Amino acid sequence: MYMVTDIFLIIIGAILGYAIPYIVNVVKFLFSKKRQDKICCDWYVYFWWTTDGAVSTVKMDGKIRKNTIFKKDKKAEYIITFTNESHEFKGYGYIERSKLCVDMFCHDMGMLGHTFNRYDLAKVSSHGLCMGLWLSNNANDRLSSGCIILSKNELDNDKMSRLIKDNFILYENIPVIDLK
Repeated sequence: MYMVTDIFLIIIGAILGYAIPYIVNVVKFLFSKKRQDKICCDWYVYFWWTTDGAVSTVKMDGKIRKNTIFKKDKKAEYIITFTNESHEFKGYGYIERSKLCVDMFCHDMGMLGHTFNRYDLAKVSSHGLCMGLWLSNNANDRLSSGCIILSKNELDNDKMSRLIKDNFILYENIPVIDLK
């Protein structure tokens, strides 16, 4: 015959056996929060956009966080959000050959669609700058691509112009933009 303590221990063992995977995920989450890598932080996001042929600079606030517990997709290593007063982009990112690849979706009624970004992580500077390219439809619904800069500090127009000249190759008569 089982004694009350034996039944109690069996129940406790069953509960612990069921909870172990969740406990492991919580411990992983707590440790990963301590050792976030150099791209997991708040960023200022700057990119160039065209509307009816006019180029404008767009500034957004960005957040990149490690996705540690609820991964629906193996590629969802990072949760990424870019926002300003008129738009909100949300998506996920993953590392591919030292490039941060980002797939985002705009959640505003005035602008619906995906944008794809790639950032060169090998060139993340000690000054908190990360250069990349975006690909999306512009305001006139034409496929468009351009420079994008992530910065840990706010940038003025002169600094952005210098960063573009120093980090991007802009061809005059060829519609291609490459990172240097």
